[in-house]
Amino acid sequence: MNRHPLILALASALLLALAPLGVNGQQTENTKAGLRGVVIDSESALPLEGAIVTLDPSPAGIVASGEPGLSGFLNSARQAATGEDGVYRFDGLAIGKYQLRVV
Repeated sequence: MNRHPLILALASALLLALAPLGVNGQQTENTKAGLRGVVIDSESALPLEGAIVTLDPSPAGIVASGEPGLSGFLNSARQAATGEDGVYRFDGLAIGKYQLRVV
């Protein structure tokens, strides 16, 4: 089986919530986003179980959240493994730009 995965719905899922707005149209302090996607095998087009998905924050792409103690977390890569359905998920992300890698 070819282990070169394709990532579906990445463009639309990269930042599910770019900037949830408050009542006055201003960004709220504790803004969070999530990312969900599917990894499929490029030859069989079947979901790929056990793929490791790594999400790296872009150094200049994270919007400060104002939450104490969160800066170290924001600068850390996060990983998720796909389930048997090929789905991966990241929750509680700071709004910003990320690089996604699949192995």
